[in-house]
Amino acid sequence: MSTNEINKNEYNDEKEIKKGRRRTGGDVVRLVINRDADAAICELLVQVNDGFVGGRAGKSDLVNWIMIHAKPQLTEAKVQQIREVFFDELLKTE
Repeated sequence: MSTNEINKNEYNDEKEIKKGRRRTGGDVVRLVINRDADAAICELLVQVNDGFVGGRAGKSDLVNWIMIHAKPQLTEAKVQQIREVFFDELLKTE
């Protein structure tokens, strides 16, 4: 499945959500990601869906699964690593 096909399928999924025909239950929250993150998600999605008979994961499905399953793996060292990436000297003085 190509990136264009993934984007088209994701667009169709979004249309279904807007029509109230969401495949999975729960509240919907919008999130903005950059192009690099989107490209990584698309690569993972190809890997998940390639050879998948009997179903198909969408971008939102994949990201939801990853976030839910990654949470227990977030160590204090990883939290510190994230904080270092987003450290802002100006915010430190507030």
